[in-house]
Amino acid sequence: MKEKISFRDSRFYPVFFMIILSAILTFILAFSYQLSKDRVQMYQVLSLQTNLLDLFKGEISELNNKLINDYTPDEINKLYNKYITKRTLQNPLGFHYYEFIQNGNRSGYVFLVSAKGLWSTIKLLVAIDPDFSNYLGIKIINQGETPGLGARITEDWFQEQFTGKRFHQGDKFIKLQMIEEGEDPEADQVSQITGATVSSKAVITAIQDELETLYKQNFGSGKVN
Repeated sequence: MKEKISFRDSRFYPVFFMIILSAILTFILAFSYQLSKDRVQMYQVLSLQTNLLDLFKGEISELNNKLINDYTPDEINKLYNKYITKRTLQNPLGFHYYEFIQNGNRSGYVFLVSAKGLWSTIKLLVAIDPDFSNYLGIKIINQGETPGLGARITEDWFQEQFTGKRFHQGDKFIKLQMIEEGEDPEADQVSQITGATVSSKAVITAIQDELETLYKQNFGSGKVN
């Protein structure tokens, strides 16, 4: 008489065990994702609000020369709701941009633009005055360029040099020219990162070409948004 084999000792048990184990691990991962999803979204919103406010920090009296990062999330959210208004463009449909409003007056616009760097898509916020004449500042918010080279585009000196540069004058769009790092830039020149020409150029392409397209499609020739 053939001896009866228990299920645990059968050849099907390892397969069954792996299926159950995989199901349990999948449930744990899904549960962990749901727990962290809201936290990640809250961080992304807070980061965006902080960067938007930082572009206009000189016009926010509540800051009193303090850094925006010194404020609590609730305080940052209150300042954002007071000064920043989110708008939507018609072309491209659904494209969001932001306005900084103070005492009922628009102080500037902010657009999220991007360009292909050497290893990644570089995303940044660019602030422009209400007349689209001069840049008010830029904030690089996402990049994956080479550490020590292209990633240096996040350094303060590189970003701050765009503040006050001309974007548009009369019927002419101003094209910024790159010069070597360490040289003294003239009115329409910016210093590139040494050894990172592609990354430096990507930033200029994003704030010039994309912004020029958005302006022509939505704000130029008397168009009002």
